Order: sequence, then structure tokens, then C-alpha cells
Amino acid sequence: MDGSAFISLLFLNKETIQLLEKTAKELKEGLLEEAEISYPSELGDLMGKKFLFKISIKDSNIHKNANVY
Repeated sequence: MDGSAFISLLFLNKETIQLLEKTAKELKEGLLEEAEISYPSELGDLMGKKFLFKISIKDSNIHKNANVY
């Protein structure tokens, strides 16, 4: 927890299809067409829902300060 109230996530095809019923490529293409917003509008469907994510922490995250988990 860093106190910022923000999180960055990388959704691969498996996750985007399960959550949004679209591929990551489809989300990206939609983002390019909707230049006035900074994220795919489909992500709004996830607002207010609760999810559980598994985070893998490697030795390099702790000892080398690698911030990608």
C-alpha cells in the first residue's frame, strides 16, 4: 500500500475475456477510436465490483526494488 489510491494492472487476453468478454486487442482498438478518454470505456463496467488478485512477489521485488509484480 502506498497511500495513493491508484493501482496499475496489466490484463492479458485470458483476463480481459473473462472480465469484459473482449480481447485485449479489442479494448486497445476501442481506446484509439475514443481519443477523449484515457482508458477503455469497458473498464467502467468494473467500477464498484470487488475482485481478488493473486500477486507474485519475487526476491528481486524486495531486494532490487523491482516494482513490477
